[in-house]
Order: sequence, then structure tokens, then C-alpha cells
Amino acid sequence: MSYALSPRTSSRPALAPSSELWVDAVGRTDVGLVRSNNEDAFLLGTSLGGRRAEGKALERQVSGPEGVTLAVSDGMGGAQAGEVASALVVRSLRKLAESAPVDEAEVDGWLGRVIERVSNRVWEAARRADRQGMGATLTAVLLRHGYAHVAQVGDSRAYLLRAGRLHAITHDQSYVQVLLDAGVLTPAEARTFPLRNVILQTMGQGPGVVAALGRVALCQNDLFLLCSDGLTGEVTDDEIRKVLVSAPSIEWAATRLIDLANERGGDDNTTIVLTRVNGPSLPTAETVAAARPVVETVREYRPRRMIF
Repeated sequence: MSYALSPRTSSRPALAPSSELWVDAVGRTDVGLVRSNNEDAFLLGTSLGGRRAEGKALERQVSGPEGVTLAVSDGMGGAQAGEVASALVVRSLRKLAESAPVDEAEVDGWLGRVIERVSNRVWEAARRADRQGMGATLTAVLLRHGYAHVAQVGDSRAYLLRAGRLHAITHDQSYVQVLLDAGVLTPAEARTFPLRNVILQTMGQGPGVVAALGRVALCQNDLFLLCSDGLTGEVTDDEIRKVLVSAPSIEWAATRLIDLANERGGDDNTTIVLTRVNGPSLPTAETVAAARPVVETVREYRPRRMIF
């Protein structure tokens, strides 16, 4: 399944240079080689009517100050519950994203509240007997006014490729990540750790979900990757970087990354959103590299209590 958003030069509307933003994006999801159903979902769309992919490639122009919403969600819960949870997450996010505030200073707080509302909707839906325990991860990026606003619940990831360097702009909310941060495990040990799939919080686990929030000032030719752990569980960060740097197009890169995950066994569903950003008012990476950090933390997620 794939879906694409791409600018078409011939029909660009006249916009103020300070607000003009051009986004070229593609999303792909694959069931893998082992599982019988796909519990992942993704979202590409503008705040004026984005939608979840429905099984065929579509092209659409995306521009202007209204914003572009991107998301990946990995469902869980057994039977069809995981599929229901991830679909509900992206559908609810799309609807709520249509009400993004005009004032850029309010966006981060608004995004955190939106994530809480979406999680509560999943929690309410999980009260049905056949959906008990269902939940989903969510990693979302809102692009507008020269910034990428990033939100994460769970362990689906977001990366930024800038000037040939791959930066992780999310931090897994998982048990194995806590052990890595504490120095208990090495990265090599973490890849085969028996409890590597234990997530510390999910959308729908109950009231009080705390999304980690971050902000990235955009540069010309920034490339964002959002992905489920079907990719990162099989493909290393360095391998991901090499594919993105050498790719002739984002469509090719998305296909190649999914193929790599399947070549390693395809044990899980794999979902990828790749997004390239440009705009006449955006600075080049070289002009900001020394003066501005890649990621500004707005709200950090910290486990309430971990014992190991």
C-alpha cells in the first residue's frame, strides 16, 4: 500500500515567502513475510483534509501555511484489535489536526493535548470485550511555518537526514531503551534482548498519556523518515542512512527499506513515511549547523518508575 503527496510546479498558488512550504512525501506499509494481517497505519495530509491511504498511489499538491500532518501508528492487542487501534489513531489525528492554532507559539501545547484526546478515544473503544488491551504507538510530525513539530508515544521512530547525516529525533519509550540509557545493555545486546518489544506507554492504555514533544527548525532539502519497528528491528541506522543518501527518489528509498526488512526475515509489519521539505524562505543546512541544534525538546517523556 502506498500514498504520495507531491508538489506540482505549474499550479502553485501565490503565497507569502515567509509561509511557503513545499512537501514531497510518500507512505508505504507492508504486512511482511510472517504475519497474516497488517496492524500498522500511516497518515499523510494537510490540515485542510488529509486522509489515510486506501490502497492505491495518489498524488496531491501540499503547500502553504495550513500545515502538513504525517504519522505512523503500530497497533497491538491480538485478533483484529491492533488493526482497529492504529486505524482509529490516524483517523482521529487527521480530524483533530484540522483545528491547528494560527499562533505558532501555541502549536506544541495544542499537539500534546490532541495526542491525549486521541489516546482517550482508543481507550474508550478498548472497553469492548473483543478489544480489551488494544493500543497503538504514534509518531507524528506537523510541518508548518518553518518548523517540524514532533510528537511520540511508544517506539515508532522519526529520523531527520540533513546534509548527509542521519539524526534520531525521537527516543524510544521502551524497556530496552531504559536499559540502554542506563548502560546496562550495549546497542548490539539490545537488538536481541528478549524483552525488546516491551513498550512503556501506548495510545489507549488509559488516561494520562504523556506524548514526548520536540521541535525542529527546517532547512532546505530536509528529509524526514517516520517508521514502525518492523524497519528498525531489522535494519540498522547506518544502513538506513546509506539507503536515504544514495536513493534516486523517496519512492525508491521507501521500497528499498521495506525490501531490506523483508530480506532480514520480515517478522513484523513495516511502515514508512518519507518526506522531503523545501521552501524559498528556509535556510540551508550549512548556515545553521553551527548555531542551532537539530532538535529542541519541548516536553520529555520519563518513565514513572523502572526497576531492573
